[in-house]
Amino acid sequence: MTVTITDGTCSIEEPVALKAGDVQVTVNVKDENREGYAVVFLTLDEGKDFMDLMASTATASPPEWSDLRHYEEVGPGAASTYTIQTNAGPLYGICFSKPPDHPIGNLGPIEVSQ
Repeated sequence: MTVTITDGTCSIEEPVALKAGDVQVTVNVKDENREGYAVVFLTLDEGKDFMDLMASTATASPPEWSDLRHYEEVGPGAASTYTIQTNAGPLYGICFSKPPDHPIGNLGPIEVSQ
């Protein structure tokens, strides 16, 4: 799965469906106008959805009704590849730039099957 940060926002290229377990993620930052960028992957508590996540990104930290799965910082104009552990169910992401810590986009839901 590839996350691209460009033009002040983020987007995702994903396979049709992800399988639970180890998933390789590449974060490709094309922007160079901030000191750093980050992508956070998380799951949401029962009863929460993408609209709740979008409404919560006014602050720099993930909402308390989420479970942080992975946090990765990437420098401007750089790329990083890493592995995250996923479980079956929807997976979400938030992209940030800094300073200041500022959310620049939400990803998901990304469906993860057994």
